[in-house]
Amino acid sequence: MRFREIAEDIGAQTADLITFDDRWAEFVAACHALPPDASFGQAVTLTGLSTGAAPAIRAALDSWRESPTQSMFHSLAHVRPGEVPPVGTPIFPDLMWQTRFIIKARESRVLPPLSTRVVMGRDKKPVQVRGTAAMTARDEVAVRHINRIVRALYLYWFLNHRKTVKLPKRLYRGIRAADLYSHDTFKPLVDAIWKSDGDRRMTRKDVIDRLIAFICDDRRLHEITDGKLLSFTASQSIAQYFANGSGFLLAVDPKKVEIVTSELHDVELTEPDMMTGRKEREYIVRIPPDYHFTRADIIMHDLDYFIAEGNPLSVALFDHDDKSATYEMNGTKIEAYAYWRSSDKLSLVFRNRSVERDYGNNRAEFKSLYGFDPMPTTQNLDQITNFKFVKRKPYGF
Repeated sequence: MRFREIAEDIGAQTADLITFDDRWAEFVAACHALPPDASFGQAVTLTGLSTGAAPAIRAALDSWRESPTQSMFHSLAHVRPGEVPPVGTPIFPDLMWQTRFIIKARESRVLPPLSTRVVMGRDKKPVQVRGTAAMTARDEVAVRHINRIVRALYLYWFLNHRKTVKLPKRLYRGIRAADLYSHDTFKPLVDAIWKSDGDRRMTRKDVIDRLIAFICDDRRLHEITDGKLLSFTASQSIAQYFANGSGFLLAVDPKKVEIVTSELHDVELTEPDMMTGRKEREYIVRIPPDYHFTRADIIMHDLDYFIAEGNPLSVALFDHDDKSATYEMNGTKIEAYAYWRSSDKLSLVFRNRSVERDYGNNRAEFKSLYGFDPMPTTQNLDQITNFKFVKRKPYGF
């Protein structure tokens, strides 16, 4: 079955979307009546939730850290802390998100396997979502069970929302541009740019500029992100790590977005990531529909973009020994280039071109010898003149 046919089939399965039940109003009222110092365990008891609430939270957190798009937290997409979701409206935006929730809930053993069933299409075959058979609740008992799980996640968010914590000034999300400009929604807008005969780097810059306009001017970020809940960090360097020199950072004011949880709310999010070994200082955030990003919220971190605009910040992102640059700083003529110290270790070398026998030093050595930092940064850009990017013949060729 082709994608369009699948989409039409999914759209026809509204009866298979699980909806909010009639117990939410009573539950939300109980949340508002909780003592200010109530722990999660006490809140579970006072709001009438089952003892399975804590395992659901742990499962949602674990799956978020493993793969954010698979986490059960996405069931909170249509609710807000303190508000009652309308009875009978779908919990999930479509069968894909519903199926992801059910799979994780079953894997985590907070939802019995026999409480779900496969969604059948008009052709009497299982409806497929991203290569997986779509799933829904088997009966009304299962619908109640799934609503209880979502209420447990809501309670966790509600308690976090009313905690008094000292938020950072900004949160950051590292974005690799290719992850967005190849999105089905955005791709048609830039196909003509890609097909132009211009310089490769200038073409990439034009595409990224259109992507930034799509986010800031058109306000359509939600159309090209996978889900309404996104991962942010309080660390700009961690965001840069995820942008990986091929995109940009998106910054938000934490007081103007909805924080489900963070390193300040849950000790689990203070632990190093199992894959990267880094303390990611993570925040799970929902961007309100009326949030307006501006150009000031975009921090470029893209090597090709910097080279295309002749920006000295490109030096810090050199990724191969075919790249070098010359520039002047503090009255000194400098050459910066990258070289491979080993098969997997790239280093930057800075050479004072005004000194005959300067064969190059690392950043710290250069600073020690000449009294200033040779690395172009946002703080010293106004001190740099005559910057020129130079394609260098790689060593050994």
